[in-house]
Amino acid sequence: MLPLLPLLPLLPLLPLLPLLPLLPLPPAKRPFSCVPLDLIFLYNQGKSTESYSCGKLSIRDKLISHFSNANEDSMQSNLVIFPNAGAAKKSKQTEEGTITKYDRAEEQFIELLAMEDLDHQLDVKPEIAIEFEQALSRSIRAAYKNDRSDEKLHPQGDGVFGHGEELPIPNAQCPMPQAAGRLSLSTHKGMEFPAAFDEQAHRFLQRILYRINRLKLFWYDDLRHYTNERSLYLSLCRDQIEAAWQQWELAQMDVAALQQLDVKQALIERASADLDPLLSESSRYIREEMTESGYRHLLAIGSFDGLVEGSRLCYVLGGAANEMQCTLVRVLLEEYGNGRLSRKHSTFFAQMLAEFGMNTEPEGYFDLVPWEVLACANHNFLTTDRKRYFLRYCGALTYFEVAGPAAYKNYLAAAQRLGLSEAAMGYWELHIREDERHGRWMLDDVALPLAERYPNDAWELVLGYDQEKLMGDRAGSAVVRSVREAKQST
Repeated sequence: MLPLLPLLPLLPLLPLLPLLPLLPLPPAKRPFSCVPLDLIFLYNQGKSTESYSCGKLSIRDKLISHFSNANEDSMQSNLVIFPNAGAAKKSKQTEEGTITKYDRAEEQFIELLAMEDLDHQLDVKPEIAIEFEQALSRSIRAAYKNDRSDEKLHPQGDGVFGHGEELPIPNAQCPMPQAAGRLSLSTHKGMEFPAAFDEQAHRFLQRILYRINRLKLFWYDDLRHYTNERSLYLSLCRDQIEAAWQQWELAQMDVAALQQLDVKQALIERASADLDPLLSESSRYIREEMTESGYRHLLAIGSFDGLVEGSRLCYVLGGAANEMQCTLVRVLLEEYGNGRLSRKHSTFFAQMLAEFGMNTEPEGYFDLVPWEVLACANHNFLTTDRKRYFLRYCGALTYFEVAGPAAYKNYLAAAQRLGLSEAAMGYWELHIREDERHGRWMLDDVALPLAERYPNDAWELVLGYDQEKLMGDRAGSAVVRSVREAKQST
């Protein structure tokens, strides 16, 4: 009997032995299913990563550690091999197949968004997201050529700019949630995307990012559409895309040169030049060649922002009262018709659409919107949501209001050349008048005072201004390209 003594404490459990085969097996190994519930709770409550910690690690670091330490081997069987970038010829069938995979992955993501308690569903049944997660991983690599997109970045020491500055890019890159372990992007051969796929990768990423970001706005639709607005999984997906994307965007800017500028002088000179710029090739096409069908196509794409314009500005209006805050409020109030729907700028845009019998519902032409336009919206979501980027956003808004009238004059000239009705062009006339005033407000009453208030960080105003110009020009060219392509297809 002596050898059985250690088993005596287990005797009360013997009646349960017949039930063991009925107990549920643990889910397949997956980083998300390993995250402790207390960490998820604290993360979703928005607790400070400094105030709440687990041992020596902050909550965010602990979460990142859970994702980073996932088993890589279990992902190997799920890899999809794509042609090498150096291949002489690209198979049309392969290209179309990849596009289809992105489309299918987006459909899967839409289904995930609609699930009740998405985080719990993924913890119980992780395989429902595998296809989407693989597409997300591939698209990040294809769009941004980032061989470290699965690694943790630590903006410390020399800083991300190499000048001792922390940020201003999104929080250090979070490992992407994987259904079956972490995909190492730098070690698997045969996974390179040909350049031909980059366009589709950009489109896929910006559409996914927008579908997450739009949950920050209220659309007066089914309340169940917002059931996952605080999802940890969606937050990690967003952070993963933003980290790689923002590094890619910043790499196109000479940040070191911006940091050496006389900020006030730089803003004044830029605003003066952008108020009445020389006509570009795209501007001439709009003014002189665009047909009525092209104009309708332009309105369809423009409705993506025109029917909800100014919505993101509200994120920066709360807080301490001062002249700068009040100026931003005045800009928003005028965009919103001072609280009268009949005078709201989006109402004028809807009237232009209605004049042609077009869809006046927000996002009615979402599938026509180029990724470059989506990127502008997503960039606005980021810089308004993160108060650390307040200067960048105010610099961006300064450019948008200063340069807006010049663009609207092109659209107005096209409408007048085509002999369209007043209702079909009223939005442009309104914006030309009001944005000229808004541009002066933003420069004189917001941007320049902010440069005085934050002398060490004032260069971020110019960064925001220049980024908005770069991204806006890129989006404008994409819209004109889309208009031309639509003309050729008819």
